[in-house]
Amino acid sequence: MKKYNIGLIYGNLNNGGGAYQMLSLAKELSKKNNVFVFVYSDLTEGAYEKLINDIKFIVINKEKVKPQFWIYNLLEPLIISIKLSREIGSYNLDVLNPHEWPASWAAVIVKIFKKIPVVWMCNDVWHMPEQDIYENRRRMLFIKKYFFRFIDLLLFSFIDETVVLDSRIKKIISKYYNKTPIVVRSGIDIDRYKNKYIINIEKKRLHIDTNKIVFLCQSIFFPHRRFEDVILAIKIIQFKYGNLILYIIGSSKYDTSYCRKIQGLIDDNNLQGSVIIVDKFLDDNHMLNFLKACDVFVYPNFNQTWGLIAIEAMALGKPCIISNKSGVHEVIKDFNNGLIFKSKNVNDLANKMETLIKNKNLRTLIGNNARDYVFSNLSWENYSNSMLRIFHKVVLNL
Repeated sequence: MKKYNIGLIYGNLNNGGGAYQMLSLAKELSKKNNVFVFVYSDLTEGAYEKLINDIKFIVINKEKVKPQFWIYNLLEPLIISIKLSREIGSYNLDVLNPHEWPASWAAVIVKIFKKIPVVWMCNDVWHMPEQDIYENRRRMLFIKKYFFRFIDLLLFSFIDETVVLDSRIKKIISKYYNKTPIVVRSGIDIDRYKNKYIINIEKKRLHIDTNKIVFLCQSIFFPHRRFEDVILAIKIIQFKYGNLILYIIGSSKYDTSYCRKIQGLIDDNNLQGSVIIVDKFLDDNHMLNFLKACDVFVYPNFNQTWGLIAIEAMALGKPCIISNKSGVHEVIKDFNNGLIFKSKNVNDLANKMETLIKNKNLRTLIGNNARDYVFSNLSWENYSNSMLRIFHKVVLNL
């Protein structure tokens, strides 16, 4: 397969899973290709410097403070797309790989003028008005529903291939755009998880009582993360088991009201000693320490695309309890390499948590199966090779 000049594109790069996935893909692709990453603005505060060492990283907007005029906020997707396309168009590229929206718009604008094939990596569908569960401003909904939708459907017709992470997003994309995308699972850096560790040593490193059974959740605070379900499940089972502790790790930067709601729930149920919130973006090594120190990882997210953090926990041999409304549940075999619970069903979640509390051998068996599955199927190398095959196909077909 030939060596390509590949342009990966993102809008406002943040500390979320989508940004981490894109930059990890860029790092892997750069081993055999020339990779250029274009972002409108970098909001990660240097969190991913190690990932961008070997790639050309171009930031369009250097300003930290964005205008607050409502008309600017409404038109921001168009502004981002046009500015990105101008910069991207000045490079000699073989294929464009936008991640998220509106990076896809920027790529299509370039294609129209330079005839470069476009493979859109659509991690989520929050840009669709009926899927946006956070947007309450009527003006924005109107713009999205009519003006943006018209532009979006028009520009999508120029996209050569669309890639998604799970079947839920595949179904939504197929219905909305009337074209079936390809499902490709993203992965992890397998080498980071190969080393052996002793869980009690990891607990001591974080000053956690080694007699505690540690449950862990990790996600940026948003309502669809459903942290409340895990807290209420802890409330149900804690009277039987006094040695439980739940850590919820994730910044409230983007939704302080939801974080306050969760803290209020903890206080109202007198769970201050049993549930601990770590309200910050942890660097990779610190997060890895928490993953190693937990006994069980819980992923309660509702309508959540994929779930990279759950894959990382599985790679460490952790038994994971996964919501049936998260994309990652599609690679889980219940009671084999994980446990699946019915989303928003606190009693079902509590039962699954209690099952793992009572049966250490089952925790070990599920954790070992999870680790084996991830090491065999979900590496960045596998993800990169899958994307390269798609790039090769669209370049040949152009």
